[in-house]
Amino acid sequence: MDRLNEALRLLGVEQSQPPHWRHSLLKAIQSFAFAAGDDELGQACEAQMVRIRAEVGAASND
Repeated sequence: MDRLNEALRLLGVEQSQPPHWRHSLLKAIQSFAFAAGDDELGQACEAQMVRIRAEVGAASND
């Protein structure tokens, strides 16, 4: 997860950015990670995407 957080920081990704934007970027990173055989990074992306989906789901229930 630390490598993913570092990559997102270097790309300038912030929590305040729209969830769909962050999710799309994570999906792209995940695709590249799995293609490169980096399962750890791919799974870290999946964990972040699950959090984003939960965040969006919680916001839609308000």
